[in-house]
Amino acid sequence: MMTAPRIPGFVETLPKLRGRIQADAPLAPFTWFRAGGAAEVLMRPADADDLAGFLSRLPNEVPVHVIGACSNLIVRDGGLPGVTIRLARGFSTISPETDGIVAGAAALDVTVAEHAAAAELTGLEFLSGIPGSIGGAVAMNAGAYGGDLANVLDWAEIVTRTGERRRLAAAELAFAIDVGVAEINVSESSVFSSIHPQLPVAAAFNPESRVIRRETIRIARLDEVFAEFPKGRAFLKIDTQGYEQQVLMGASGCISEFLGVQMELPIIHLYEGTWRFQEAVAYMDERGFEISNIAPVKHQRNTRRSHVEHRCSQSRAAHAQPRQKNKRAQQSAGNAAGSIRGVDPASGPGYGHNPARLPSHRDR
Repeated sequence: MMTAPRIPGFVETLPKLRGRIQADAPLAPFTWFRAGGAAEVLMRPADADDLAGFLSRLPNEVPVHVIGACSNLIVRDGGLPGVTIRLARGFSTISPETDGIVAGAAALDVTVAEHAAAAELTGLEFLSGIPGSIGGAVAMNAGAYGGDLANVLDWAEIVTRTGERRRLAAAELAFAIDVGVAEINVSESSVFSSIHPQLPVAAAFNPESRVIRRETIRIARLDEVFAEFPKGRAFLKIDTQGYEQQVLMGASGCISEFLGVQMELPIIHLYEGTWRFQEAVAYMDERGFEISNIAPVKHQRNTRRSHVEHRCSQSRAAHAQPRQKNKRAQQSAGNAAGSIRGVDPASGPGYGHNPARLPSHRDR
């Protein structure tokens, strides 16, 4: 594989910092897979102020990548051009508070869970099963055992690409489903229109699924939309052509308000990135819903026998207990928390999760 292009003497042109900077630095030792090429420049800031100052003086044309614990990262053999930022000691402080935890971006998830347990705080136990650091967990909304960051994060402080330090509320971080805009693939027959790209099998299933144009649409979390409706008996119907998982992940705060949920789930997949029937059922089961009815919706056009999609209705189980709501926990400013907008540089515009706050309960 070709090596990423290098600029001779590049490191000497970079802004000064109190932390460490290294040219042509091997990245393989940092990754769990122990593989990959070198960073053109590896920069390890001393703290959040050091990071902000460096980025504010770094020319915009210089590529910037961020790595954390590298538990879920593969580095190309050709290495990474520009500046790779690794948050380490100055971003790993963990500070328990009365009703939460303030953790730096480089703090390991399991270590945060251990500190919460030692402080007799509950609600963050799921972090013990997630490899990686808090910065990456915030960026990707990491979750396990029915818990996720979207339900426990109060706020996060970030450093932007221009060096600006900002504190963002959890809602501004767009967990699970990106709040903003997206492109939808509009099909000849609108019932096949979807945000997800189609798989080749879609055309074989029905020629009218052909995409004829793309439109930009606004995306919002169901949590925010539902909050504007009057309270009462509510039933949720989702018919989003493969986007059901993202809709539900954006409803983590209000899902318990619904008496039932109906989705059209695939047996034969027509779109990229859709979850399997059993995955959807398991997700809803974890949230206290059980199947009340299954009915076929679409068949193979040529045979009329092979089912493509089923309408699955699920009702809240009579024995289901509402999930205990967590108080918010925090990440502190002294430890710029997070990866520079995550382990994956394509994950968003922010370049440094500074302090963030995760909710928890104190045992009585």
